[in-house]
This record gives sequence, structure tokens and C-alpha cells, in this order.
Amino acid sequence: MSELQDAEMLCIKNNLNADEKLSKIIVQAVGRPYVGYQYVNKLKEANVPMADDVIISVYNGRMFSAAMSNWGEMSAAYVVEKV
Repeated sequence: MSELQDAEMLCIKNNLNADEKLSKIIVQAVGRPYVGYQYVNKLKEANVPMADDVIISVYNGRMFSAAMSNWGEMSAAYVVEKV
């Protein structure tokens, strides 16, 4: 999981233009929300460009999410805005 998160961070950093930043981050971690918080901390430590008022939501997927995915699975969605 850690290697995939690192690859995702590099992808985000490499594909953002100089005038773009993340303004919203939504992370779902089925059964393991701490994985989502660790990922957000990694984004911050890697200096991924984020707006000053970035909105970050990390949540634990409920029963339906657990039934439709794998325990411990994490997914993330981002909103990119020009600054």
C-alpha cells in the first residue's frame, strides 16, 4: 500500500501545472481509516501543492463499501483548482 501511495503522490505532483493546487481531498479507507490519515500526512510531507484552505475528508467505508471492496482498501478523489 505504501508503494502505491508513493506512486500516486508522484503522479499528482508531476501532473499538476504550476498554477494548480489540490483544493479538496476525499479518502475512503474500508475498515482502516488510519491508512487514509497516513496518506494525507504523506501528501503534506511530500509538499504536494494544496490550497491554503484545502478541505480534507477521511472516512471509513461502511458495510456496503466493505461488501463491494476489500477490507483495508483505500481510494482517494481530488479536486484541482487553478490559483
